[in-house]
Amino acid sequence: MKIRFLCIFLFFAGIIFSQTSDKEKEKLNKVYIKFLEKEGYRPSIDEDKDVYFKIEGSTYYIKARYPDFFQMSRFLNVEDEGCSDRLRVMLNSFHFNRIDAKAMINRGCTQIEVRVSSMLVNPSDWEIIFQESTKSLKFAVKEFWEMYGEMKEDKK
Repeated sequence: MKIRFLCIFLFFAGIIFSQTSDKEKEKLNKVYIKFLEKEGYRPSIDEDKDVYFKIEGSTYYIKARYPDFFQMSRFLNVEDEGCSDRLRVMLNSFHFNRIDAKAMINRGCTQIEVRVSSMLVNPSDWEIIFQESTKSLKFAVKEFWEMYGEMKEDKK
């Protein structure tokens, strides 16, 4: 009987928690969209419920996860390389301390996600670091393509 009660309790606790997370994500997305529109961008929400917008023709994504965490990403196509060991080694070494920029393999090894993230003291602090985050992401993408080009040259 106690086990059934515990299972039922955990089931409903999971439902309540996931609904809260969806509501919180939706709330954060509204805040992000309002700010981006005020800054002159035209944001939208994708199928994963992430906010995306364009800067100089490149698509940027803001992933709402937690109010005290800010993450912005770009996706780069590397279809000609796939999941080679050289690409994995390069990605493992690709890390910047300028607002914690990282790169990782996504979507069947044909895309690389480059992202910057930061823990926030106050939930609204992301507005303060937004411009620096976009600069850091541009820098990280530029560095990625330079490293990728060098890797491809070494392969020849």
